[in-house]
Amino acid sequence: MEATLQDLRYGLRELRRNPGFSLLAILCLTLGIGATTAVFSWIEGILLRPFPMVAEQERMVAMVGTLRGAADHDDVSWPDLQDLKASCQLMDWFIADRNLRYDLKYRGTAERVSGSVVSANYFKAWG
Repeated sequence: MEATLQDLRYGLRELRRNPGFSLLAILCLTLGIGATTAVFSWIEGILLRPFPMVAEQERMVAMVGTLRGAADHDDVSWPDLQDLKASCQLMDWFIADRNLRYDLKYRGTAERVSGSVVSANYFKAWG
């Protein structure tokens, strides 16, 4: 403990002796810590927790259907979703959503918009 206190006193004396270097070191540390925090917050918000208002995101699972012999995925049909709901004891909620594109026309001007058709329990399941 005594050696640590001696090192600390020595470091403080050196910082007091070179105030320009001290100021530059503090500025560099401040910018580095601030930039690291900003980047981590950005990555966490985009990759780790993309839905900020949703509780228990780590328990969410997305399912899609597959077609035998096809390389791509397909939607899960409504009867298949109802069968999953009836037989699965591991999941609290099953929701369905379908992303679609619509043509919206207002006062003679048409615009292509995106939207979703969702099941009735969609918002309750998201919290």
